[in-house]
This record gives sequence, C-alpha cells and structure tokens, in this order.
Amino acid sequence: MLHTVTRGTAPGLGTDGTARLWDVESGSPVGRPLAGGHLGWVKAVALTVLSGVPVAATGGSDGTVRLWDLTTASPLGAPLAPHKGAVTSLALESDEQGLGRLASGGEDHAVALWAVALDGSCTSVPHALEHRGPVSDVLLLRTGTRLLGASADARGIVKLWDAATGLLWEGAGPEQYPAAINSLAAGRLYGRRVLISAARDNLLRIWDLDACHPAAVLHLPGPASRICPLEGEGLAVALGRDVVALRQPPGA
Repeated sequence: MLHTVTRGTAPGLGTDGTARLWDVESGSPVGRPLAGGHLGWVKAVALTVLSGVPVAATGGSDGTVRLWDLTTASPLGAPLAPHKGAVTSLALESDEQGLGRLASGGEDHAVALWAVALDGSCTSVPHALEHRGPVSDVLLLRTGTRLLGASADARGIVKLWDAATGLLWEGAGPEQYPAAINSLAAGRLYGRRVLISAARDNLLRIWDLDACHPAAVLHLPGPASRICPLEGEGLAVALGRDVVALRQPPGA
C-alpha cells in the first residue's frame, strides 16, 4: 500500500512483525519501531490523523490488523482478526469529527470494514462485500461529505462502495477487467476526481467519479506494481525498478 507522496515521513514494512516510519528526504528512521504487533510479515500499512493524533494501521501475514499511536509507538485497542489468510491491503481515513473508518483486504477474498473511535476501539460494520479472488488493494476516498471505498482483486474486478455501510455504491457497480488489478489510487486529474486502477495488462484505467463513467485508458511500457497520487494533480507509478511521475501539462 502506497500513500500520497509528500514531504515528511513514510511507513516501512518488516519481515519480523515490525513496521516503522522513515524520513523520505534523508532515508533515516523516525521514532521507535511499531514492534510486537504481528507474527510474521507486516504486509500492509495505512496512516491518518484521528482527533489530532497521528495513527497507523498495520496488517500482517497472520491475518491480524493493529492500530498504533505514532506519538508513542504503542498499540491502540485490541488486535483485530478479520481474515483467514494474510492481510493484503489497508485503508484508514478520518472524518470531520475526528472519528475513523478502517478497511482491510485479504487473501481470503474478503473486505472487512470498521468504525474507529477516538480511543482506537473498532466496531465492525456488517456487510456482504466479497471478491472472487484475493483482494489486491483497498482505498477510502472522500467525495464531498460522503466517504466511499474501492477494492480490487486478482480476477480483475474493481468495486466501489459506501464506506458507512459496505454496500455497493449506486453510482457505479463492479467493473470487470481482463487482467488482475495490482493497485488502486484516487486523486484529481484535469480538475476532476478520479479513481485509477493499474492492471497486469500494462494499462491504467481512469474512472471519473464526478460523472460516474470511464474517462481514459493509459498504455504503459509494462505492468505497474503500485500507483499513488502526488501532491496537487498527478500520479506516481512504480514500473519495475523505476518510479515514474505522471503530471498533466502546464495550462492543460
């Protein structure tokens, strides 16, 4: 899981059950590691701010999800065990009241969803959001006052849903693509709110969230393993060992 590229810190994942923050300019670790939360690999991480406190969520190969207070590097609340296999992706966002919404995707084809209180306690949101294959990515995105979720899987299906209920969004049903989806990103391009998927067929597919219809398809020289929005308008794309920045031309 990648996050918006900004100055400051970025999360790092570990093979020994730990995660930690890194200064993106110096490459140096920041603060104490988030240790002891998982047995095995840390497979996913997400960051947000809840009521002024920076918070991280981590997901492990042991199927558990943990919340952390980044000011103290201590866990918040009890471990969550939503999946029967590894956690593959996480998304964490806060609302205007400082409350949070947490989503996780797993190898078991499931997406789990919680409401997060200020003390880090989580309440599961009942829903029937299942995929046909392992979930490759999840994200949460705000459209006005509404929080939406998106999830994608190894069968090439992208789903857009209401993050408050887990029900499919009435504006757009599941999209079936001919190749597995590696990554999702949400941002702005040409002044429009968009959802972007990167698939193993070397294509970036852009969905216009304002108009609720496909907007464009970009052909890449290879499959993008990860995509994330840049500050302002643009996209960072991981292609093999390279990272490419896609930005709209000035004045476009």
